[in-house]
Amino acid sequence: MKQKLCKKAVVFFLVVIGFLIFMIPFHASAASGGKIYTAYNIWFEKADRIWSINYKKGAVIPAGTLVRDVKILTTNRRHQAITFTTVKEKRDFTIFWIKKYHPGKTAQQFKNNMFTSKTFEELTSDMSKEEIAAIKKGKIVMRMSKKAVLACYGPPPEHATFSQEHNVWDYWKSKFVRMRIFFSDSDRVSGYKIGM
Repeated sequence: MKQKLCKKAVVFFLVVIGFLIFMIPFHASAASGGKIYTAYNIWFEKADRIWSINYKKGAVIPAGTLVRDVKILTTNRRHQAITFTTVKEKRDFTIFWIKKYHPGKTAQQFKNNMFTSKTFEELTSDMSKEEIAAIKKGKIVMRMSKKAVLACYGPPPEHATFSQEHNVWDYWKSKFVRMRIFFSDSDRVSGYKIGM
């Protein structure tokens, strides 16, 4: 009987510790009151219904946008959603985490990649003027580095691009239109194809 109680106490303790670790803010700067920014451009048509695949359609929340109240919630349909508010516009956004597009990742990992403690200037400090201009326009241009593509389009959905080490990344312009980006051996955009 004592062993069963002890086991239950240990399991309960581990669950509580796991929950507390999960709830710790993803950046030390956020925990200490630091500022949080979007790490890449996020497209949306409806602020309350953005998909984690990040379709390149509609309006854009620019990379480097100051945000607050970043949270992961469970919806009434038992899906996870990442919510946040832009500081300047005071606009609320909800991004629905669709696990099948991100195999091997958790919603927490996805959230951690979506936000950063770096300003836009810090994110792009080692990029060319052409890359920075392309990111601001939400466009992919030739010779753009992988780092610049990540700031512009975000990470490619893992169900189609298993590793960012690969030289071909797939994104979606819309539900039915794919965009494939090709990189040279020096990790620079060498071409792209839309509509496959």
